[in-house]
Order: sequence, then C-alpha cells, then structure tokens
Amino acid sequence: MKTISKNNIFINKRGFTLVESLVAISVLLIGVLGPLVLATRAISDGISTKNKVTASYLAQGELEAIRAMRDYNINIGASSFWNNNFDFCVNLNNGCIVKNESSGLLLYKCNTIADCQITLGSGPTFTKKIIITSVNSTSAKVNITVTWDEKGAPKSYSLNTALFVQ
Repeated sequence: MKTISKNNIFINKRGFTLVESLVAISVLLIGVLGPLVLATRAISDGISTKNKVTASYLAQGELEAIRAMRDYNINIGASSFWNNNFDFCVNLNNGCIVKNESSGLLLYKCNTIADCQITLGSGPTFTKKIIITSVNSTSAKVNITVTWDEKGAPKSYSLNTALFVQ
C-alpha cells in the first residue's frame, strides 16, 4: 500500500487554478458581451433612423400639400392670388398645419401643441409646424418643422424651401 504524506497531497492533483478559471471566464464574457452591445446599439439606431425618416415624410407631405394649394390657386385663374390662404400661416409663433377638408386642403392655426400633433401606431407623437414668411406677389418662404421625443430627448427635423409662381 502506498502512503501519501501531508507534503505530497496537492502535487499529483490535476485541474484549473483560480487564476486560470477567472481568465477563461473573462475571455468568454468579452466574447459574448461585445456582440450583445453591438446588437443593442443597432436596434437603438434603427429606431432612431425610423423616426427621422417618418419625420422627413411628414414634413414632405406638408410641403406637397402647400404646393398643391399654390397650384390650385393658379389653375383656377387666380395667379395674382396664388398665395390665397397662405397669410393664415405667416409669422405665427405656433405655426399651422394643413388639413384635408371637404372643400380641399386648408391651413389651420395651431392654437395649442395638440392641434398639430400626430401619432402613428405605437411610436412617438410627432408635432408638425408650418411657418410661412416673406410672402409677396411672386414667392414665399416655407419652414416646416417636425418634432418628437426619443428616449426622453427632444428631436427635430426641419425642411426649408421657397415657393414661386410658376
């Protein structure tokens, strides 16, 4: 029979030391957490991009409605009044919004922020605001701003253009 002395107890044992185990766990954590962080960031950036694209489409829609109003005024023979109803939005602090009524597209004053808000699905609430400046017999400057909250921070998209009599 072989006897083991107290001094030889740990000499022939095989296994990992505590330091080796900690290094292995650290390497595995870095390998797993890196892609998780990247995936989380990609999802967040995708949501942000979706909101920006939505805001740009909302602003473009408002601009196209204003162009349609201009073209309608010109087509009914009111070329000298091509900016008919535009003065309703000139230099307003709260701005205005285009609404589709039975009589056609009309500009409405935003008395409150809620007057100009739109919520699409389960996403954020977008607020559209149109301000028209420098209206004269041949041109007008149009500023359309769409704002929304994203993760508690206010975001905005602005579209500035000039309208001319064709």
